[in-house]
Amino acid sequence: AGDRARLDVWSFNLRTEFQEEADGPNGWSLRRSGVAELIRARRPALVCCQEATEAMLAYLGGELAAEGYQWVGSSRRPGEKDETAGMLFDAGRLELVDRRVAWLGPPGTAEGVAGWDAAFPRTLEMGLFRVSSSSIGDGGSGGEPIYLRAVNTHLDHVGIQAREGSARQIAEALRRWSEERPEAAQVLCGDFNSPKGGNAVYHLLAPPDGRGPLLDAA
Repeated sequence: AGDRARLDVWSFNLRTEFQEEADGPNGWSLRRSGVAELIRARRPALVCCQEATEAMLAYLGGELAAEGYQWVGSSRRPGEKDETAGMLFDAGRLELVDRRVAWLGPPGTAEGVAGWDAAFPRTLEMGLFRVSSSSIGDGGSGGEPIYLRAVNTHLDHVGIQAREGSARQIAEALRRWSEERPEAAQVLCGDFNSPKGGNAVYHLLAPPDGRGPLLDAA
């Protein structure tokens, strides 16, 4: 199997295009070709993006179409140009078989509305992929298909309640989706706006006793 058995999954905060003027030489229009070239050179199977608008993902998808990449993503403000928690994926290695989007907030929070004390609306995007047999050799033990569930988010940078409440909501979603398709490997990517470990977000998502929805945190 060797390298064929490896699937690289990236978490990549692209830095929003909305700060183009403030970012000067680091603005998206000046960086985007370099981002596309990096992905083309490294060829990750999946890139979970934060701060990317649909237009940013469409640009990358277009630049990388010859390499087989496709994208999915939903604006955190439906019908408006805004950031997503979208994904780029190599369709030659990953077949998208299910996709879901949830807005993070207390029960009853409307889509596109900030929850708790968050400064912005925040979303959780999930993609369930069937892994190509050519990517992992024989397609799995006994030839059974292998599935990967990728979950991506960007927690609020202001709201302390929002980060903890979002982590609880995400943990519950991960448990629920694991029960629906227990055969799928599961990975959570995101910008959590929290230091690794020693805080409520990581304790809820990857508790040290191993009883949470995730086994480890990178």
